Amino acid sequence: MDDMERMDLIRKLIIQITGDAEVEINPDTRIMDDLEFDSLAVMELLSKIEETFGVDFTDLDDFEERFNRCGDLCAGILELTEKK
Repeated sequence: MDDMERMDLIRKLIIQITGDAEVEINPDTRIMDDLEFDSLAVMELLSKIEETFGVDFTDLDDFEERFNRCGDLCAGILELTEKK
């Protein structure tokens, strides 16, 4: 799976959470600032990442920093899937 496929899956997960099919997602989209995710939405996204990609994003030492922008999510998911 390449970065574009990962980003597309993340976009689909975000649409499921927000219910907004028009939401604009790119590598620089900030999850809490641009998408206005609250703590419940963040937890739901973490859960959906685990279900979709089979990884626990919190296994990253710096997951809090990486859970800021969509591009950082993609990089973290790639790192975790490569460790499997």
